[in-house]
Amino acid sequence: GARRPPRTLHLPLLVNAGGERLAKRTGGLPVRELLGRGVPAEALLGVLAHAGGLATTPRPLALPEVVAAAAARLPALLRGEQALPEVARVPDALLG
Repeated sequence: GARRPPRTLHLPLLVNAGGERLAKRTGGLPVRELLGRGVPAEALLGVLAHAGGLATTPRPLALPEVVAAAAARLPALLRGEQALPEVARVPDALLG
């Protein structure tokens, strides 16, 4: 039979509090550098999960919590019943 095309989701564009895009080529900090500066991985995951609509607050989250939240929302996202934000702001406090 014919194969169904893959379903895709576009994650939000991450921006700082001033609305500037976070990217290495525009001076954004790589995750590795944030971790090297002492930002706990759980804090980074929590902020990103919140920015992406997977958490109600930007509190620290363990990876299994983020995966569970994503898995819970995935069916509705794929059916188009829910949407991820187009832009997600990352607090400047996290960016150093």
